[in-house]
Amino acid sequence: LTRLGDEEKATLLEDPAVEYFTGHGRVIRKWLFIAIKEPADLERYLPFIEASYREAAQQ
Repeated sequence: LTRLGDEEKATLLEDPAVEYFTGHGRVIRKWLFIAIKEPADLERYLPFIEASYREAAQQ
């Protein structure tokens, strides 16, 4: 997720399935990575995914 506010990021980072995105060995703290293991898990993250999408669409 690339376009979340600080409060939304802090909330998500409390979840053990969520971490900062890592690319080429570097941690990118503006982006979050969610390890979704089951399709049912998607529902609890959907509000955050939609918020990130809406923010990106406004840019």
